[in-house]
Amino acid sequence: MTLVAAPTVHIELLPSVSEAWGQRIWTWLREEPEANFDDFGPQTFVAFMADREALRGQERVWGVVCNGEPCGYIQFLPITPRLGTMHLCFAKSVHGQGIAVEAMQQIRDEVIADGVEKLLITFFADNLRAEHFCRRFGAVDEGLFRRHTRTNGRLRDVRVMAIFAPAAEGD
Repeated sequence: MTLVAAPTVHIELLPSVSEAWGQRIWTWLREEPEANFDDFGPQTFVAFMADREALRGQERVWGVVCNGEPCGYIQFLPITPRLGTMHLCFAKSVHGQGIAVEAMQQIRDEVIADGVEKLLITFFADNLRAEHFCRRFGAVDEGLFRRHTRTNGRLRDVRVMAIFAPAAEGD
């Protein structure tokens, strides 16, 4: 019997999204555009990078590397000192391998250790894979925004789920 080594997942905080990381992220986002884009977000690589630049100093972005190869990213944008929102995307080639789960666990724990009590994740309501992924972390439904946005002119519902920090004594 041959034993296969578990993938080595490493996260690295990116001080800014470099051109090289930006190209990777843009490529991963474009692998499944119906899951990642509405009509109001960046539609080009240049617009995507302009958004990253506009948020520099506000958001934290981690690059995810598995066995030495970049394969995903996770973004955290604080809303208040206790609340923030997360977005993530991974190369389709690593879906279902546990890499995103490991990376998300590391980053969730880091953000919660920094004092964040609630993490929001939003996604298109028809993205059942995203919903299943969120539930793996104990995320709970926060709500459904009906007819919230448009993709290619078509109205789309957006689901909101939340991950809470463990309750402190007395909460």
